[in-house]
Amino acid sequence: MKKIYIKTTESCQLHCQHCYIGDNREKTAFFDEEATIAWIQSYLNEKGIAQKDILFSFHGGEPFLCPLDKLEKVCNAFPEASFDATTNLVYPADTMTVIDSFITKNLRSSEDGKPFVKTSWDYDIRFKSKEQELLFWNNFKTLQEEGVRIEIITCLTSLLIKEMPPEEYLSMMAAHQVKSVNFERLTANTTTCKSLIPDYREQEDWLLHCYEIWQEQYSHIEIEFFRNMVSAAKGVFTGCRGRTCMLDVITINADGSYGGCPNSAISQPFGNIHGDYKEERHKHLIECEKSRNLSCLTCNLFKVCNGDCHQLTWQNGICPEPKKLLRRIINDVETKKKTCLSDAR
Repeated sequence: MKKIYIKTTESCQLHCQHCYIGDNREKTAFFDEEATIAWIQSYLNEKGIAQKDILFSFHGGEPFLCPLDKLEKVCNAFPEASFDATTNLVYPADTMTVIDSFITKNLRSSEDGKPFVKTSWDYDIRFKSKEQELLFWNNFKTLQEEGVRIEIITCLTSLLIKEMPPEEYLSMMAAHQVKSVNFERLTANTTTCKSLIPDYREQEDWLLHCYEIWQEQYSHIEIEFFRNMVSAAKGVFTGCRGRTCMLDVITINADGSYGGCPNSAISQPFGNIHGDYKEERHKHLIECEKSRNLSCLTCNLFKVCNGDCHQLTWQNGICPEPKKLLRRIINDVETKKKTCLSDAR
């Protein structure tokens, strides 16, 4: 399924240190929905892509700072497509009621057809106060009670890795009845505060410990990060691990420029919806994503890892792949496979 991110604005009411938007969040302009719709229609026609094969994701900045009627026009223009959004959920109750109505009417998961959004919870760097975090959890609860499926994304920052043990993190998520979690790793090319990028060895140990505790006590919580690694162990690359984001993903920035991955579309655009397409730059980015560190080619995990996300830098010769976790998952997948074969006999 083709994925198209639409950044409705770069602006945000939060100022998280690790955010890839950076100073661009000071821009208060909203996207041009008419020009965006026209460009997407032309793009789909040119590529021969059907609406039903598109997943649109409203993004930002904070996408719901933009007037919702502009988002509604996009939804109405592509009635056969799927839509979701990534929102910070930090809104007062009256505003959240309006946003809730928009979500339940327009946003649907491409997996199960239920109302669906993504949000973020990050240790010690996202919320300005306890009151703001409480507002987040209250809005989370309200949406979930109304049947909205919500995935919480947590960045693996050095603060989280050093100060919040996995058991504490998973216990907190379970206490709030979170059903779906994903982890994101910070990329050096878009993270201004480099000290927030954890030591890869410490990150690897944290993830392995988290996986073990999750299996023992919290397997009712879906963790997309682990699911993607299980898929890789079975020979199926999903998301960034597939290394086709620059080819298969389009991110349209609020100013009309567009690129591939939403993390780098602002700093590395290769076109504009008003007609400027830099084909050579696009081809260069595709080739950069395809290329591997030469050390990957001799690694015994390469066939499963596939070089991981190309935007993740190495640390003093250490790759970003959590190898201990990957080996554990490979072993679990092989053990389960052998058990199934034995039972079948």
